[in-house]
Amino acid sequence: MKEKYFTPAKGFKAAQPNFQFSKQLRVGKISALLTFVFIMLFSATAWSQVEIALVNRSEKSIYTPVHLHELKIQNNTGQTQQYVLQAEATNCGKKAYSDLDFRILNQQQTETNTFSVPAGASVTFYVETKESVRTKKNTWNCLEIKALSSSGANPLTSFVLKSFIPDSSKTE
Repeated sequence: MKEKYFTPAKGFKAAQPNFQFSKQLRVGKISALLTFVFIMLFSATAWSQVEIALVNRSEKSIYTPVHLHELKIQNNTGQTQQYVLQAEATNCGKKAYSDLDFRILNQQQTETNTFSVPAGASVTFYVETKESVRTKKNTWNCLEIKALSSSGANPLTSFVLKSFIPDSSKTE
């Protein structure tokens, strides 16, 4: 038996596949998918539960051995949160590195590491850095400040405070 094929009526052309339209549709779907993924990634990274930011760097001369840096911790949740701040020296990359002594202070400049932050608000705190006998000159210090939940679980966020330690004996 001979197979039958569709033949258009007189005056009509048979429909041909439009590969150009198919290609445009495929590119459109890919573009929409990539846009969606980008928006989701941006939303996830742009909104975090807590943020630490530098408000004011110490205004003292870099040759002064003690510096007080003003930072803030921002609570982006809908409830008051207790945060525990931890600070530790960290690698400064390829730069020469040295240790500084440090303390975390509250707004009254009393040493503490626990902060209660109301929902949608921020609390100011200070990091005091101080040269010690083991501090090397003409080096950098990088101090990573981490915010943990009151349960002490994994860090929720962190901020790196970088300081240059000049050699004051070589000033002009």
